[in-house]
Amino acid sequence: MASGRGQKIVAINTQNKELIQEVTVGKRPWGIALTVDKHYLISANGPSNDIAIVNTRNFEIIKTIPVGKNPWGSHRAS
Repeated sequence: MASGRGQKIVAINTQNKELIQEVTVGKRPWGIALTVDKHYLISANGPSNDIAIVNTRNFEIIKTIPVGKNPWGSHRAS
């Protein structure tokens, strides 16, 4: 799950609600997605203006990519 203002992505055991792993990805992670093979998680980090790619096997960031303002979709029509 994305922690928003906590700047982290966390993995939680849904059976007992215990924390499994966590990683700090950037300012206000909001939108997250898994790749089809579930080996990578992509996090859109709003005020950081980037996305982070996390290896789900060791919960380490393998790459951060700048993507412009508000990567989680908070764009206003002009």
